[in-house]
Order: sequence, then C-alpha cells, then structure tokens
Amino acid sequence: MAATVLVAKKIKIESTVYILSISASIISSLVLYFAFANIGMSVYVLGAVIYNLSAAELLGRRFYKKYSIYFISQKILFVIFSLLFYYMIGPEGVLLGIGLSFLPFLERIYRGFKDTPLNFHLLKTKWKFMTNNFLLDFFSETKIKYCFNNI
Repeated sequence: MAATVLVAKKIKIESTVYILSISASIISSLVLYFAFANIGMSVYVLGAVIYNLSAAELLGRRFYKKYSIYFISQKILFVIFSLLFYYMIGPEGVLLGIGLSFLPFLERIYRGFKDTPLNFHLLKTKWKFMTNNFLLDFFSETKIKYCFNNI
C-alpha cells in the first residue's frame, strides 16, 4: 500500500489520504445503503477503510506492538459485536458487528488528522507513485495480471 511506504519515508501525507479515502468510502457506503438497504454493509465499508488506513500508518511507522494490540482488540470486538448483533438483529447483524469492531482504529485516524496538515500539493507530487501502486494492487487482487501475462 502506498500509504505505508510514504509514512515509512516520513512524508506527512496521512491526513490528505485519509480525507480522500474516507470521503470516497462515505459516498460508497451511501450508494450501498440505498442499493441494498443494509446498514451493516455500509458500516463495514467505512470500517474496512478505517482499518486499512490505520494499519498502513502503524506498519509504516514500524509500531508493530501497537498494531498487534489494535489487531487483537479488533478481533475480540469482532466476536463480541457479531454475536451480540446476531442475537439482536439476526444474520444481518453480523456484518454490522464486523464493521463496528473497527472502532478502535478511529483513534489512529484522529491522531493522523491532528498531527499532519492537509497538503494537496504534496499529494500531487506523489500522485504518480500512488496511482501506480494502486493499479498494481488492484490488478493483483482481481487477477487481471494473468491476462496480461498471456499477451
């Protein structure tokens, strides 16, 4: 992930990446909610984005012990919330429980906004690297790379 590399290089771009990623995930969550009328799916999308941004920041800064603590607490909350919402709401509650289990990572996002200023000019200078990294991740995840290898 590009954010991990940029944080590891001590480039203060976190809050700019956070605002863009969270804004896009809020829009995606709203679209999913109106398409499927499932609040659990929308909460999960927001939670997953918050988790990935926080994990990239923690691992980029080499805070492995803190990452482990956050990760274990998320897994414990995952079990608690999923079971709780399953018995309260039904099967749809499991997805809501998974999404809410990412709440501990919000603290890292808040800290990122507090510690680094928004800098869209810096984002512009790193755009090529971030786009390349995103496309490589996207193609490797969607297995499109196999199509290009056969050409």
